[in-house]
Amino acid sequence: VFCFINVVTGIFVDNAKALGEQEMLHQRAGQYLRRRRWVKEVVKLFAKMDISAEGDLSYEEFAAEIQDERVQECFRHLGINVENHTADELFELFDVDEDGKIDPHSFEQAIRQFHGSARSIDVYKLRRDTQKISKQLYALSHALADQHGHYEHPPHNELLE
Repeated sequence: VFCFINVVTGIFVDNAKALGEQEMLHQRAGQYLRRRRWVKEVVKLFAKMDISAEGDLSYEEFAAEIQDERVQECFRHLGINVENHTADELFELFDVDEDGKIDPHSFEQAIRQFHGSARSIDVYKLRRDTQKISKQLYALSHALADQHGHYEHPPHNELLE
């Protein structure tokens, strides 16, 4: 009787394990398909905004298109609310390499960051704070260089004494 129960239990455990593995594979496939759809939507949105069809967005294109209700709806569909921000703020965030244009990779990268768990405004505030600190460090380094430049080094022979 114990042998029979052990065999039945073993079969039950093996079946449950196989079903669990199949479910995990199914979930991963679903995540992959959702991710592919999301990337296609981002590419489609970029193409819709790229009126000149040059492969990147100028500030003028971006500023004009971000005002379009259909474009705003596309952003909302991606989980990003752009209505509460100016075109300047948004362009600065999308222009990752700061060359005055938004290329498709920068566009996707920025949207991926906006789509994370932090709200876009939080990320924006962090970037602004970082820029302020960077400017302060730049000013400090120049002040130190100016001070160092006015500092007169003692003659070489006095350093040896």
